[in-house]
Amino acid sequence: MAGVRDSFWWEKLSPEEQQQVENEEWPAGETARYLSDHTRIEVEARVVWARDGEEWVRGHVTRWVRPVVLVELHDRRRQRVWLPAGDVRRVIEPGPDRGPPPDAEPVV
Repeated sequence: MAGVRDSFWWEKLSPEEQQQVENEEWPAGETARYLSDHTRIEVEARVVWARDGEEWVRGHVTRWVRPVVLVELHDRRRQRVWLPAGDVRRVIEPGPDRGPPPDAEPVV
């Protein structure tokens, strides 16, 4: 992914860059506070931005507790957000054993 860098939660963004996420959903109670990070899983997340509307954004998941996952987004508008698991899908890169992704154009 050329031109995409990991986002960092500690970076300060200007108010113009930040955006609320309409489909944000936190885990119940104090659960999130005590979770440790897992192996990073590359994903695409359905994010409903307050100003920009619905969009699929690349990122990675490091924490999860049913029915939500913490997604670290590759986006300047927001770095981390808890989303419903149904709004997140794993990204499987094509490899030598896997062949092209299902939606890839046929090679002629």
